[in-house]
Amino acid sequence: MIHVKRHANVPKSLQNVSPEDIRPLWNNRDVRDELVASFGQKCAYCEQPLEMQSMHVDHFEPIELNPARRFDWTNLFPVCPECNRAKADRWPLVDQKPALLNPCEDEPEKVFLCNGKGYLLPLDGDLRASITIEVLDLNRQDLIQQRWRIYEFTAQAYRTCLSIYRNEGGLSLDPHLQEKGKDAYELEASVFFNKLRDSGQSPENPFAGVYFFLCSHFLDFFYGLAKEEWERALLKESARFLEGARPQPGPRWLSVMPELRVKRLQLQNIRCFKQVDLNLDDHAALFLGINGRGKSTLMQLLSLVLRGLPAPASGTPWTKIARFDSLKGQSACSLTLRYNDTELELAAKLNEDDQLVFEKTSLPQSIYTRLMVLAYGAGRTVRLEDVQPGNGFESIASLFGENGYLKNIQQAEVNTLAQERQEWFRAILNPIFKGGDPQVELVEFTTRTALFKTATDPKGRTPLEAMSDGFRATYAWLFDFLVRVAQTGHEAKDICGILMVDEIDLHLHPAWQRSIIPSLRKAFPHVQLIFSCHSPYCVQSMDTDKVFLLKQQDGDVAVHALELDGLPNGQNIEYILEKTIAIEGQLPSVGAELFESLKHLKRAAIEGNIGGPEFRALVEALRANDPEAAAEIDSLIVEKREYSLFQASFE
Repeated sequence: MIHVKRHANVPKSLQNVSPEDIRPLWNNRDVRDELVASFGQKCAYCEQPLEMQSMHVDHFEPIELNPARRFDWTNLFPVCPECNRAKADRWPLVDQKPALLNPCEDEPEKVFLCNGKGYLLPLDGDLRASITIEVLDLNRQDLIQQRWRIYEFTAQAYRTCLSIYRNEGGLSLDPHLQEKGKDAYELEASVFFNKLRDSGQSPENPFAGVYFFLCSHFLDFFYGLAKEEWERALLKESARFLEGARPQPGPRWLSVMPELRVKRLQLQNIRCFKQVDLNLDDHAALFLGINGRGKSTLMQLLSLVLRGLPAPASGTPWTKIARFDSLKGQSACSLTLRYNDTELELAAKLNEDDQLVFEKTSLPQSIYTRLMVLAYGAGRTVRLEDVQPGNGFESIASLFGENGYLKNIQQAEVNTLAQERQEWFRAILNPIFKGGDPQVELVEFTTRTALFKTATDPKGRTPLEAMSDGFRATYAWLFDFLVRVAQTGHEAKDICGILMVDEIDLHLHPAWQRSIIPSLRKAFPHVQLIFSCHSPYCVQSMDTDKVFLLKQQDGDVAVHALELDGLPNGQNIEYILEKTIAIEGQLPSVGAELFESLKHLKRAAIEGNIGGPEFRALVEALRANDPEAAAEIDSLIVEKREYSLFQASFE
């Protein structure tokens, strides 16, 4: 998208027309001809070439919202069918002002960047640019390919120009270049630089915005092609030559994704927490606790503050978050973030409507809007609803039970992306899958589903729908995460951000519980991982001391670091079970006379002695007096048996 100066002459069909007139006069020939004269034969939004017969006329501000602009010449734009369908009647607002960039009123070319893979991204995290890309779906696969071809053409042309000067420096040239002669080389260079400059100066050219960006950030794009110092000097000279293309000095195009981590989390008077102060500054952190101890609340608050949102989207359950029993107005959440060697602060209080009111932020808006924050809840499932337009909530909606936002293979744009990048998806997903079952392997994406090899289907024709519940629940968030990563245009190993998953061990076999966190860490080395779980196997996989226990204490929930003799991944499972299974300590409902029996029973289960009459008598006594305690022991017995089977599989 690039700024275009609209012709001032209002077409005759739109003159002196009553707003109550319902005729589609904007489709009259004189209106369409004048739009083409103003914008050239290209879409005003995505800039791809546009044939007159396929051109749609879009009302920038939807007439359903403002009928008075039905025949407003300044509200009409020539667009392609794809952009028209994507935009539809969407009209997002930021601070009560239109969020979409207007090609005639704004200068979109100065807030967009096009990376070397053809993806359009917001320059320096511009919020309106980000919303415009999403609403207009400007990273459709056909557009990505066309922008990538422009970049590749430009890169190849500049390589040819460098060859000219390599020849002057006495360096060897390809034989077919040597035959052309020096004059031909200089002519070729002149043609290239003038084409690049003129394309950026001519808004009516298809993809003029891409050429403008290449001119404006010429040094950033081509510096890697210059191997010698004299070549870099030439590059700077070339950049000065291109100054006629209206380039404005701006941030480097490569600086599009900040590596930023949560260093410290502080809560005050939030639901079950009176006071929390945690050091999370590591590549991974794990929250451990029984249900109802606030693991999800911690992650939900963390995600909202990181996204800069006062509350979840309308209709999402979100009540009784702030505690106003004794300290009215003092419910608060604050974060300390580490950005390179700099500490940044985010602080918010909760009002009586459970809305976060941000009081302090030292996080630059450019970083805030570019920070990738993705969060997934325990009830994650794939739904077939279309992805709704995001307001910053989409990427964390699953954590609040809103799973209609999850990407799935039956969405057209997602399917196209998955089909074209099958090898990329397989290279990342299959090592993660094999940690749970070495015989499970993603084979391919079809138009309707994903197909897998399994132990019983070595030909690889098992659809996702036939896989286990645990596999599908994990696949759902993994696939959504990877689609969003792919849409940034970055490689997995380069992606930066914060990933949160509630109950990451949900339905997983112990082998996968123990391997999934290390697998994710290896695949995404620059992503901070924050998970919750119930599993000692997940604890055992941690190579950091950031494992936190949530337990009842004096009527509130306290959060403490798990105390182990060394890092978790150096401990055996029996030791971790002993340290974690009694998270609550003495269960309040267990009578004093049974408490000692409970301790002996837990020890017997951990040691594997779960079949004798004494053990059965203790379990029956607990069932008669405290069903909750008995249920805990039953769960422990199941875990112990699973672990025994897990061990036996390696013998």
